[in-house]
Amino acid sequence: KKIYFYLSSFYTENRLNDYDFSTSFEAVYSPYTQLNISVGPGYSKSFNSAQWVDNIEDPTAVKTYGYRYVLSDLKQDMISANIRVNWTFTPKLSLQLFLQPLLAVGKYSNFKEFISPGGNETSLYGENGSVISYNNDDNAYTIDPDGSGAGKEFTIDNPDFNFKSLKANLVLRWEALPGSVFYFVWTHNRQNFDDPGRFSLKRDFSNLWSSESDNVLLIKFSYWLDE
Repeated sequence: KKIYFYLSSFYTENRLNDYDFSTSFEAVYSPYTQLNISVGPGYSKSFNSAQWVDNIEDPTAVKTYGYRYVLSDLKQDMISANIRVNWTFTPKLSLQLFLQPLLAVGKYSNFKEFISPGGNETSLYGENGSVISYNNDDNAYTIDPDGSGAGKEFTIDNPDFNFKSLKANLVLRWEALPGSVFYFVWTHNRQNFDDPGRFSLKRDFSNLWSSESDNVLLIKFSYWLDE
């Protein structure tokens, strides 16, 4: 057939109400045997209530062997796509194109620590005498794990992220002589990290498109020596 489709989805959830959802779609179009075009977008969304953030050394944390194991909730959205074009003009001349946009956004909240090893029970910062505050200028959290107790105050950087990238590769292959091949290669890469923890498809792709990019051109010629 000239065009066909794939569709897949899955959803999982555990007893802690953590979940993971993913769906992907791919369309493949081949109007004739020399040309093949495929487009495969995908979307995933997940929630983890015990995402590791940092290990803080503290001798007063005797129940957890001198360390405070800092965790948090993490909500994450990710959108990606694989776009491919394979075009064979002649048996000696072909073109391949690959594009991959990617957007991954993560928001951390409800910072906490394990109460004891070997279990899932945690203590939420901001409750039971503990204190947590956010410093916008430093983009960091300051945490006092037991308020007026002996535990030392510590700081962790805000782990929120918003990673966006676009990668592209274009390869033109020409067999100039039997066994001797000429390659023309173009690679493109751009990244953006604006608005960590905040997801907006329109804004994020606009930020990515306006960001600076790296472009590399390569030319290679392999010549076959006939002995």
